[in-house]
Amino acid sequence: GKELIIGATFNLTGDTAPYDIEGFRGAKLAIDRINSQGGVAGKWPIKFLYKDSRSDVAPIIPAVKEFLSKGAHVIHAGIFANQQIAGAQVAARKGRMTVSAINSGPTAVYALPKGYIFLVMMADNIMGAAAGQYAAEAGHKRVFLLRNKEETYFLMWPWYFGEAFK
Repeated sequence: GKELIIGATFNLTGDTAPYDIEGFRGAKLAIDRINSQGGVAGKWPIKFLYKDSRSDVAPIIPAVKEFLSKGAHVIHAGIFANQQIAGAQVAARKGRMTVSAINSGPTAVYALPKGYIFLVMMADNIMGAAAGQYAAEAGHKRVFLLRNKEETYFLMWPWYFGEAFK
């Protein structure tokens, strides 16, 4: 029978591994359960291809190219926007969609042709603004916002928080 092939990169080592290891374990568990019941809709088993992206962007593109060469139908290319954008651009050129279970950066959506990335999480602008509004309504008068220019989540989420907190 036909199988659904999912190619996924996870940060299993490096400084962002704590954010991704449980997602990897959850994905494997879910796929094992689905496959134990005959696959998706009881008809299509899932073949799960995965690689460690080592908390970096550099391994994403070669991994996604390898997944696509092995017939991957859908791609998960890391958890951060910079990883997602790198992988999703490669996947989109081959007509494949990228799914992100945790990336919340709206920049990933705007960096790709429409319909080639699906974010499961609420976007940073929504989460950051809601948290800032909540803090202001709770009566807090002063907050310290820490930003990191290396990763859009740590750059933009505090900005959205600050704009709503004003």
